[in-house]
Amino acid sequence: MDFSQAAQRLEFQSILDIVSRFTESLVARSIIASHLPAQTREESDRFRNETLESASLIETGVSGPGKYLDALGNVVELISEGTILLSGVELRSAGSALLELSRFSSTILAQNPEYLLNLIKRIPVFDKLGKDLLRATTPDGKIASDATPELAGYTRKVEKLRKSLLRNLEKISRELGRDGVLRDSPVTIRNGRYVLPVLASRKKSVSGIVHDRSETGQTVFIEPFGIVENGNSFQEAVLEVEVETRRIRRDLTSCLRQIKNELTDGLEAAAELDFIFARAGYHRNMVTTFPDHGRLRLLKLKHPLISPDEVIANDIILPDDWLVLVISGPNAGGKTVLMKALGLAVFCSQSGLGISAADGSSMPFYRNMMVTMGDQQSIEDHMSTYSARLNEQLLMMKNLGSKSLALIDEPAAGTDPSAGAALASAVIENLVKKDCRLVVSTHMSQLKKMASGRKGFINGSMSFDIESLKPDYLFILGTPGSSYALEIAKRMGFSKSVIDRAEELASETFRVEKLLEELENQKLLQNKETAVLRKKLEMTEKTEIELRIEKEQFEKQREKTLSELKNSTEKLLEDLGSKADSLLVKLSRVSVSDRSKVRREIRDYQRKESLVINSYNPQKKVSQVEISCGSWVTVKGWTGVGMVERIHHGKALISFSNLKLERSLNDLSSSTAPEKEFLAGWDCREEKPEIHLRGLTSEEAEVAVDNKIDDCIFSEIPYLRIIHGKGKGILLRVVIDILKRDRRVIGFRQGEPSEGGEGVTIAALKVPRIQG
Repeated sequence: MDFSQAAQRLEFQSILDIVSRFTESLVARSIIASHLPAQTREESDRFRNETLESASLIETGVSGPGKYLDALGNVVELISEGTILLSGVELRSAGSALLELSRFSSTILAQNPEYLLNLIKRIPVFDKLGKDLLRATTPDGKIASDATPELAGYTRKVEKLRKSLLRNLEKISRELGRDGVLRDSPVTIRNGRYVLPVLASRKKSVSGIVHDRSETGQTVFIEPFGIVENGNSFQEAVLEVEVETRRIRRDLTSCLRQIKNELTDGLEAAAELDFIFARAGYHRNMVTTFPDHGRLRLLKLKHPLISPDEVIANDIILPDDWLVLVISGPNAGGKTVLMKALGLAVFCSQSGLGISAADGSSMPFYRNMMVTMGDQQSIEDHMSTYSARLNEQLLMMKNLGSKSLALIDEPAAGTDPSAGAALASAVIENLVKKDCRLVVSTHMSQLKKMASGRKGFINGSMSFDIESLKPDYLFILGTPGSSYALEIAKRMGFSKSVIDRAEELASETFRVEKLLEELENQKLLQNKETAVLRKKLEMTEKTEIELRIEKEQFEKQREKTLSELKNSTEKLLEDLGSKADSLLVKLSRVSVSDRSKVRREIRDYQRKESLVINSYNPQKKVSQVEISCGSWVTVKGWTGVGMVERIHHGKALISFSNLKLERSLNDLSSSTAPEKEFLAGWDCREEKPEIHLRGLTSEEAEVAVDNKIDDCIFSEIPYLRIIHGKGKGILLRVVIDILKRDRRVIGFRQGEPSEGGEGVTIAALKVPRIQG
C-alpha cells in the first residue's frame, strides 16, 4: 500500500514543488514529482543518511550535477532513437556534460562518501572523449575548422579559392560599375554562387548565368562567365569541407553510441544524486531536523507550508502506549492545521526531507498512512460529503493495520450527530483492534467522552480566547476543548432569549461544554502562573550561579591572602626567634647589673611572638553546653522547664507537662530538673504579623521565619507579611522553600502593589487550638 491518498489530502506535492527549486534538471524534477515516503525503516534511514551526507558536501562548496543532465539526456535519447549524425551543439553539450560529471565524481570521491558511494561509482568517467568532443567543436556549436588535419587542409583551400574568386569578381565589378550596369549593392551570394547585382534593363550587357531576381524585378543577380570556373572550384572545395565535417560528426556520434548503456545508467545515477542534493538544499534552507526513532514526541512542530511569520509552533508529546488522540476545540481553531502538520512530519521524515520541528524530537516509523480530510463529495459518483467520508473510512478499515497511522478530520460531519458519533466510535474501535494509531478531530461530546478514561485514548484541544473570540492555535494535551458555539453566537448579536432557549435545548451537552470551557480556562490560568514561577526560578538559578562564582573567587582570594599572611607570619616569627636567641647569647656575657635589662627584652620578644601566633590561629569559641535527648531545658519566649524528647535537623521536640513544642536548638538553654511539675506558659507580648529579612543570610532568614510563624500562631494571628525585597531573588527562593514545606502554612501569594508588590510575600497560617 502506498502513501498516494494521504499525499493528496496533505498537499505533499506543494512540499515537493519547493524541493524542485533546488535542482536545475528536468529529469530530477520528474523524480521529485513522483516521490513518496519510504515504506520500510531501512529505506527511510537511507533517505535520511543520503540527505545529511549531501548537506555536509554542500557546506564544503560542492553542488549537485543537475546543470548538464538534461543536455546529455537529450543526446542519449537521440542516439537511442537511431540518430546517425548529432549536431555540433549536441556534440559539444555531451562533451561538457561528460567532463563535468567526471569532475563531480572525483570531487565527491575525494571526500570519502559513505552513503553516496554506490551512486557515484555508476557515473561514467570518459574524460578523453569529453575533451575530444570539446576540441572538435566551437563554443557556438560548429565543427572546429582544425578538428582533423584533413578538415584543416580543406578549410585553407576554401579560403584561398574564396579570396581568388572575390578578387576576380571585384575587378569585373569595377569595370561594369563605370558603365552604370550595376546597382549600388555589393557582391553577394545566391544559391551558393558569387554574383553581381545587375540592373534588369542592362542585363544584356553582362554575359553570365542568372541565379536570382529581386522582388521588384529591377535587379537580376548574374554570375559572369569569367568566374564560373573559379566558382566551380570553390564549390567543390566547400563540398569537401562539408563531407569531412559530416564524417567527423558521424565518428563522434558513433563514439557516443558505443557507450550508450554506460551513459544511460550513469544518467540515472546522476539524476538520483541531483534529487538527493535537492533534498539536502531543502533540509538546509528550511532548517529541518530528522527525528530519532522512538515514541511520538514532536517539539515545536510547525506546518512547513505556512509562512514563518504566521506559523505557530506546538508540542505533541504522546506516551508509548497511546492509541487514539482526540483533538477538539472551536471552529477555525487550528485542529486541521495541526493534523496536517503531524501528517506532513511523517511524510517529510520518511522522505529524506526532515521535519519542521526542534532537535530532540522523535517519531515511530509508519508503514502506511491514510487521511480523511476536507470535502470529498462527488456529483458524478452520487456521493455526498458524509458518503465520501464513509467511503474513505471503509478503505481505512480494509487497508490499515499495525504500524499504520490514520488522520480523521470530523468523522461525523454531515449527518445526524448522535448516529454519526456512534458510527465514528465504532470505526475508531475497529482500527484500534488492528493496532492502528489514530488522530481524530471532532466537535462531538460523545467522542470526547470516549477518549476520557480509556487506556491509550487521550484528549487534546486547541485553546481559545473567550474574551476576544479569537483562537491562539496552541495545542493543549490532556484536556478536551469546548466548541464555544453559544458564546460565539452571543457575541455575534443573537438575542438573549434565543441563547437561553439554545442552552435549555442543549441540556446535558451544554453542561458538558460549559464544564470543558471552565476546565480549559483553569488550565490556561495555571499555565500562565507556571510560566511566571518558571521565569522567577530561572532568575533565582541565575543569581545562585553568579553568587557561586563570586564565592569561588572570594575563596581563591582568601586562600591567597592566608598564604601570604602565613608566609609573612613565619618570617616574622623567624626574625623574633633569631633576635631572642641573640639576646640569650648576650645574656651570658653581660654584667650582673645589665642582665635584668636583657631579660626584659627577651620577655618582650616572647610576648610579641605569642601575639603573632594568637592572631594567626585565633582560639575557637567555647562551645555551648551540649543539649541531647533527656536534657532539661528552658525555651525562649516560654515559662517552665521541659525535657528534650527528640532532636532532628537542628530542631528539638520538648515535652512539658501540658503540651509539646518543636523549636530550634538556638532557642534552648540548659536547665536543671524542676523540683515540681511546671505547666508551660507563653510569655505574652504584642505580636506584629510582619518580619523583615533584608540583610540576613539564607540560614538566618530560615530561622527568623520559623520563629515568627510560631509567634504569630500562638498569638492567634492568621497571616504573616514577609518582607524580603526584590534584589537577586535569593531571599524570595528561601521564603518560598520554607512556606512550601511548613505544614503550619495554608498557602502564600505575592504581595499586592499596596502591600509591597514583588518584594513581599503574604503567608496564610493555621491557628490551631493548643491542647492542654
